Amino acid sequence: MVKSRQRKQRRNDLIVRTKKNPVIETVLFILSILLWFYVLYAVTFFVAAFFNLPVDIVNIVKIILNLKNKDIISFSLSLLYYTLFIFGALYFWGLYNKLRYGRLNRRKYPGPTTEEELMQLDYISHDIYVQLQQAKTITFKQNPIVDKKVKS
Repeated sequence: MVKSRQRKQRRNDLIVRTKKNPVIETVLFILSILLWFYVLYAVTFFVAAFFNLPVDIVNIVKIILNLKNKDIISFSLSLLYYTLFIFGALYFWGLYNKLRYGRLNRRKYPGPTTEEELMQLDYISHDIYVQLQQAKTITFKQNPIVDKKVKS
């Protein structure tokens, strides 16, 4: 049996110590906050257009870009149509491949190569194979692998 001993201190295992530059981390934090504000504004922009909500900040951008709610809705619908078209094309392509080639059940990983299989390749002689199997280190003056299809 294993002798009992004190348990490890779990507190030190959970603390992650890093040497990050606080200036870089502050810049990354500010950029992250700005990105989240942009996402929130974009969502508000589209929601206000769909439901015709009077949001002043969104209306200012609509006036600057000369957009109307109808334009935003038609743009969103065209994006939806393109997305559905691409999804449908990929779905039917996958269905076609499944019908044409079958389910393609994955085969098992092949087992270790046997001596007979290596000898059938006829790349090395049996003596060299035995020498390779028994030696821990071996140095050849000439490459023992001979490909009879390739002439040297």
